Amino acid sequence: QFVLGEMIREEILLFEQFQQIKYTSTSRTSNPNVPLKSLIQMDAGGSSNADQMTTAKQIMRFDILPSKSDHRHTLTWFNNLEKDARYGSFSNSLHDLFRGYWPGQLRFLRINLLSTHFIIPLDLPSPSALLQTLEVFSMMSRYIPGRAPFRFGATFTADDVSANPLFGTTTGRTGKNEPISHVMVHCIHYILENFDSYKVVEFLSVLHNQKKKNDPELPFTLVDVSSAFRAATSGSISDVYEESDTIRSADELIRQSNEFVRNKGFSSSSLPIAFLNGLPLQPLSFTEEQIVEEMRRIAGEEYPLITFFAANSVIHSPTNILETLLANSDRTLHYNNKILNNKPRLISLLSPTS
Repeated sequence: QFVLGEMIREEILLFEQFQQIKYTSTSRTSNPNVPLKSLIQMDAGGSSNADQMTTAKQIMRFDILPSKSDHRHTLTWFNNLEKDARYGSFSNSLHDLFRGYWPGQLRFLRINLLSTHFIIPLDLPSPSALLQTLEVFSMMSRYIPGRAPFRFGATFTADDVSANPLFGTTTGRTGKNEPISHVMVHCIHYILENFDSYKVVEFLSVLHNQKKKNDPELPFTLVDVSSAFRAATSGSISDVYEESDTIRSADELIRQSNEFVRNKGFSSSSLPIAFLNGLPLQPLSFTEEQIVEEMRRIAGEEYPLITFFAANSVIHSPTNILETLLANSDRTLHYNNKILNNKPRLISLLSPTS
């Protein structure tokens, strides 16, 4: 009876919060960004006992993991603290979570405690916006070799595949007549199929740095992508279009990644966006300085929760920390398009709102 009463009380508190923020997904007059931002930050209040730790300070977690039916490259992790040799000197014991640390100090453990996931739109209309978005890969190119204790991953979206007249054809394609976002995804797919996933970081980091140095105000071109691809892989972009099966799979990756992002409830205007363990980063702008500041802030909030789970045997091994956090958070948000009237909204990090 107590458990049932507690569940009803929590539901009532949640309903009251919806009333307070006046959440109406079908409203045409109110700013659609404001309600969801309030939802992300809302505090349902109530119990002050230790079990309240499992709500992760009542901040909404977003389930950003793909399903088994999604394309295998829908979400690509560029490093793995539990397996990569560069992290071999880190301890892989959960008991180290119980050691004393200074506030704000990162735990250098060989465990994927902190998973940062970026949803990156490669079809942004503004060259400066795309250049700013790609800055995160320059950041990764320093943080991953520098053994920062974060796992980094990304999902890439591009122009609608069905709008590309070349979609469905697999012969005679060279990238010259395709949207540049498609060429970039094709290169990313080729790298993932033939190299270590970190090579994608090198490719996009080179693309960002070369474009920023040469002509940052001009649109990205096939020459830009080809040059970065050659620098990162020592190969030619023509290699990308040699295998028809590879092209077909790359086109399917574009289609499924776009669908994956839409099904998660994110509109194109909400991108780019980033999450740490499913918690949305909310920097003032999508720049390295602001992203890192947000990552450190959320990491400091995550450590007590993960330690709490470890102490209560919710986490038994270093594997699948992210899945455990999503499964045990009282406020994990799984979008339902029917509830949202097929018009999902989220705040874009390129156009912050107050």
